[in-house]
Amino acid sequence: MLSIIIPTYNEEKEIEVTLQRLRQHLTALPFEVIVSDDASTDCTVARARPIADQILVRTDLAKPNIAATRNRGARVARYPYLVFIDCGVSIPDVNSFFTKIICAFEHDPKLVGLAVNVRVEPSLATRADNFSFGLINLWFRFCTNVLGMGLASGKFQIIKASAFHQQGGFNEAFFAGEDIEFFKRLSRV
Repeated sequence: MLSIIIPTYNEEKEIEVTLQRLRQHLTALPFEVIVSDDASTDCTVARARPIADQILVRTDLAKPNIAATRNRGARVARYPYLVFIDCGVSIPDVNSFFTKIICAFEHDPKLVGLAVNVRVEPSLATRADNFSFGLINLWFRFCTNVLGMGLASGKFQIIKASAFHQQGGFNEAFFAGEDIEFFKRLSRV
């Protein structure tokens, strides 16, 4: 049902916790975890290897590119929903969260992609964090729901695999903002 794709680059401090949270708590739906690594120079790959279903490692000498890293994971994904999640992202009540999302997709054939509000872990959040992320989330919600522009943060996105491939995935010419540009294209579907 879910292909969870985690792009990584030198994430040795977070990768195990991120993967273990998913493995231990996501029990309601079938899923696979794909770590798509952008040639990390630390122990990210070694720490992920025993926990992830697949690990893809970029071996060329090109500059890191998160769009290419995400696309690499999507190419080998085998489930109908692609979940792009950054390392270190925590999802409270993960079973309920994904069950509600899958229900939303199944009940609305026009729905092809979804993103969520982004927040800092409440115990670590400062007022500045809450204010800035509040503004960002408000802006994304307004642009998506009112203007129909389809903006979304790359921290978490879930996309129907068929729509993702139809749109050609993330634009690898973008060094940053590929997530926003992709959702703009996706909003036209």
